Parts: sequence; structure tokens; C-alpha cells
Amino acid sequence: MVQEAYRFAIANQEFKPDGSIVFGYHAFEGSICVDIARDAMRLMSQGKPLPEIRAFVDSQYSKFGQPTDTEPVE
Repeated sequence: MVQEAYRFAIANQEFKPDGSIVFGYHAFEGSICVDIARDAMRLMSQGKPLPEIRAFVDSQYSKFGQPTDTEPVE
């Protein structure tokens, strides 16, 4: 599951505006990052646009804390 999420993140770097991906230890401590990646994969496979995916992620996961500081998706 974690490997699948990392493969997805590498293949879809447009989620991070500067084109870089930094893998941190936090991904191994909890499953929220993996859950977000899996949700994004599912929604992308359904043909959902990036702004809709971002809105879904923000609404579903904001209860767990501050989101990562990234540029808005248009």
C-alpha cells in the first residue's frame, strides 16, 4: 500500500507546484498520507479534475490538522 502511494506521488508530481517530492519519515508513522494518495488515485481514475480532488482531500482530512502549505490547484 505504501509503495503504491509513493509510486503514485512520483508519477503525479503536478500535485506539488515546484515539481519536487520530498519523502519524509512521517509517511511511515501514520497512514494519513497514504490514505490521501489512495483517495487521489481513486478520484483520478474516476476522471475527477484536480480542483475537485483537492477540495475533497481538504474537506476529508482538515480535521486531522493543518494541511501542507501548497499552492492552490486551478
